[in-house]
This record gives sequence, structure tokens and C-alpha cells, in this order.
Amino acid sequence: MSDARNWADTGRLGEALAACDALPDSARRWWLMGTVLARLDDEERARACFERAIDADDDGDGRLTLASLLGLAASHARAGQRMTAMEYVRIAEKLDGEDAVVRHLKKTLGNQGAETPLHGEVASLFDDYAEFYDVHIVDTLNYRGPELVAASVREHAADGMLPLVIDLGCGTGLCGPPVRDRAEALVGVDLSQEMVRKCRDVEAYDAAWQDDAVHALRTFATDSASAIMAGDVVGYIRDLEALLREASRVLRADGVWVMCVEEADATADVVMGPARRLKFSENYIRRVAAEAALAVTALVRTTLREESGQPVEGLVVTLSIAGHLE
Repeated sequence: MSDARNWADTGRLGEALAACDALPDSARRWWLMGTVLARLDDEERARACFERAIDADDDGDGRLTLASLLGLAASHARAGQRMTAMEYVRIAEKLDGEDAVVRHLKKTLGNQGAETPLHGEVASLFDDYAEFYDVHIVDTLNYRGPELVAASVREHAADGMLPLVIDLGCGTGLCGPPVRDRAEALVGVDLSQEMVRKCRDVEAYDAAWQDDAVHALRTFATDSASAIMAGDVVGYIRDLEALLREASRVLRADGVWVMCVEEADATADVVMGPARRLKFSENYIRRVAAEAALAVTALVRTTLREESGQPVEGLVVTLSIAGHLE
């Protein structure tokens, strides 16, 4: 199981799938195989594997059943089948209503109000945006997120190598090339399939696939990632609590999380900006990070981009596992 798990985490999906084929029949085998197939865009076979994992789960605690139900929910969400996805989330909720990913998917798939960007809204926006994204966001809006995030990751790596770097909200792959020479494995995840297709053309990445950011982190092994980059994605995820909780589990003890966010007024936790991107206050970020056993190791206020000729101010935040501060 360890070889299949390691290859899946580092983007060697062909090797991971072959290793799964050699594993004994078990719920864990079928769940892992479903995860790998989903990353390979083979949704029909992935769903069949998740269903077999549910049938085979006899571990007693139901964790693999829960993970497989969430795999089914995410698969149907990627296909635009929101109601079917919600049905699987509701079944999962009966097993563990407090699970971070269950609660997150319930928020982002269900209509929780205008303050929460929904999956369909975000995916459709960036599917339409993918073809001219790089030119518009870099040349027109002077977006600095990728260079700022990559610089923080490179500073953390110093002269060493990072075994696994995860690029959440990878988009067209702007964050990848600047850190490629510091990453033994670099994988990207994005909610937009069209963005993922663009990212796969960037030779810096070992693999890229479509998924919700929180659910994607659930599919990585504990203590597996040396760095998680979140350039522009956090502004479209209201559920920062679930995101950082999963990040804390996935990060190695010496790992880092680096994100760019627009800053909200100190009197608010989270507000929706005029461009329907969320803004977060420093106090809220620090509080949520602490609840996830993460600590702020660096926080820089800077201009992230321009809109209508005006600078958009925000934060570049670096988090580490609490107790392992540099």
C-alpha cells in the first residue's frame, strides 16, 4: 500500500494505478484506486471503485466509507451534477456531520447565501477565463500573486529540495515554474477543468487534476507535503476553517502553507468584495490558523493586483505547524 500511496501523492499516477492493481482486495485499495482514477479524469471507473470501497469497508469506524462517499460527491460535482453530489454529502453527514470536508461540501454545493461563492459559479467563471487568463491577469491586472507565493516557498526551501509541493488553485500553472527546481514532485489542483488543461501543458508539473481544494487535500496522505501554495484560490473559498484543518494534517512538521488574500477591515472576519472575491481580516486568519494547529510565521502587506486602474491591497501569509517555527 505504501508504494501506491506515495506514487499517488507525488503525481506518478500511472505507477500508482499499477500498484493498486497488485494490492489485496480491501476497502482501502478501492478508495485509493478511485482517487487515482479521478485524478486521471476517468470518473466512471473512479465512481465504481468508490462504490466497491463502501461495500468492502469492514474496518468498523466507517472512515473509508465516509471518504468514498465524499469521493462520489466530488466526482458528481465535477460533472455538474449538483443534486446527486448533495445526496452523497447528506449520506456522509449521517456518518459524521462534524467532518470538515462534509461541512465544506455542504456549504459549497448547497445554496448557503450570496456570501459564499458556489462551485458552479467559480468553475464556470474560470472555464471561460482560461484561454486569456495569463495575458489578462499578468499583463493587464499586474497580478503578483504567483511570484510572491513562489518567492516565499523558495525562501523556505533555501538550498534544499522539497519532496512534495501542492499548488491549490493552480490555474494555468503560473506558480509552478518558479519553484520547480526546489520540488522533487509538484502537483496542481483546480476547480476549473479548462484551467487544469492549461496547467497540464506546463512542463513544471508532474500532474494536475480537477477537484475542490478541501476535498483534494483530504486525498493526500498525512504528513506528506513540504509546501502548499494557494495563490488566488482562497478568495473563492468561504470555508477557510476546513481548508486549513486539512492543510495542517497534510503538511509535514517542517512544511509551510503560503497564500495570497485580500484583506478585510479589522472589524470583520470575512467580507465579499465587489468582484465577488472574499476578503479576510488578519485577526480571523490568525484565529482560524491557531484552531488548525498552524501558526503565522510571516505576514506581508502588499499590492496584489490592479482593478479599474486602482491597486488591490492584500496579504501574503506563510503558515507553519505550530511548535515548528523557524
